[in-house]
Amino acid sequence: MKHKTIFTFLALFLVFAIGNVTTMASEKDDRHDVVVKAKSSSKSSKKGQTITGHRVIRELAGDLSVVEFFTTQAVPDGKLWAVVPTAVLRGELTTVSFFWHGDDDTGQFDDNPTWLATRANRVERGNPAIFPHRPHSAHKNHRRSKRGEIATQMAVVRYAHENWGVNEVCLSGFSSGGIIAMAIAQRPPDVLPDLKVRAVRIASASLALKKFYYARFGKLPKDGRVYRQYDPVDKKHIKYLSPDVPVLIVHDPEDKIAPLGGITPYLKKAKKRGLDVTLVKVDAFDKYNHGTERALGRVLRESGNEKYRCY
Repeated sequence: MKHKTIFTFLALFLVFAIGNVTTMASEKDDRHDVVVKAKSSSKSSKKGQTITGHRVIRELAGDLSVVEFFTTQAVPDGKLWAVVPTAVLRGELTTVSFFWHGDDDTGQFDDNPTWLATRANRVERGNPAIFPHRPHSAHKNHRRSKRGEIATQMAVVRYAHENWGVNEVCLSGFSSGGIIAMAIAQRPPDVLPDLKVRAVRIASASLALKKFYYARFGKLPKDGRVYRQYDPVDKKHIKYLSPDVPVLIVHDPEDKIAPLGGITPYLKKAKKRGLDVTLVKVDAFDKYNHGTERALGRVLRESGNEKYRCY
């Protein structure tokens, strides 16, 4: 009888303990399901993509959070998210870097924020940075930085500025992600006029798209896509880049994905306009001589390159 009483007591204790653990887990999940609405200023932005709110859907090591955004216009696969330092969400950081990854042919970044953070940290090396996912980049009908994607990624930056208090940014990008970074740096003056860009850091990006197509394929695409894409070298865009914003470009001269011919026209035009744009030649050490994220991170930390850093 005594043993039966002890057994009953232990069973009740386990039920109570498991119930408490379940409740605690549910409370944590509930917190992640909380939708934070955007401030009214975000909702009243001009025509185009707008983010109306966000929620934290996952926590990662290193005090990082995976944030899902809610948008007024659909995005490919219906999801827009970013890896964000938790301190940014708490409004504790006003200066932060952004890093945009390249085209995602394999879909390896979809629902894989840890892998995205790993790639981005090849450049950022643990410094506070927001790593937006590019849902357009895995879809051939949307990629190569068409204006819809530019508007979506601009909305992410706007949201961080207006809702989390981010006032100064360094913009980084690899390959086509570098075009995103440049598009935001070259935004018209009436777009986010209070946001200060401290530097642009780009790895293996084609900044003159027509010349890129000729350099790599010997001709322009027949489908006319080049006329629907954002081309950084276009005078209607480059004219907005401030000479006070230093731009660092790293590139392997043997790059088979983004040939040098897609960069030199931008360098020449930037020089004529008195812009602070520097090309550093590096070795990528992969079969396409294209993967230069680590090289960009290394160059950023070399002595004499302090002006390109946010920290």
